[in-house]
Amino acid sequence: MGIKTPRVQWEKNGLVKRNPAINPDDIFDKCSTDKFPEGASVRMTSQKNGHATVYFKSPLKEKTWGSSGRSYTYCDSTLKVTLPMISAWPKSNPRTRTFSYTGELPSEFTLDEMNAVLKYVRSQIQDMTGNTHIIIKDDA
Repeated sequence: MGIKTPRVQWEKNGLVKRNPAINPDDIFDKCSTDKFPEGASVRMTSQKNGHATVYFKSPLKEKTWGSSGRSYTYCDSTLKVTLPMISAWPKSNPRTRTFSYTGELPSEFTLDEMNAVLKYVRSQIQDMTGNTHIIIKDDA
């Protein structure tokens, strides 16, 4: 039985808005990453080159302190994954970089679900940008 890809939400940009495969309900306004919704979210860092980062966030929580009732929102864990790209440095020897991971995968995701999200996002970005020049071992 195949792995069901969890919901993926996309930060708004021109390519995302024009992609008929992305439900408009899964597009959110540009914001700082601490304001990204829980679950899997995508920020394209270069539409031209097809660079993107996927954020996996645990459910948001609110913490209140003091008599003033001040509060802030946070999540217990976040994993940031930069998709494969061709580095522009050094210019004399550009090379393909594979997935780059920072943080902790929230317990709400399995490794298979994370992999399904990354494959889905990568395929959508390739479809939107036409950038299929970045070849990794999984593509074989």
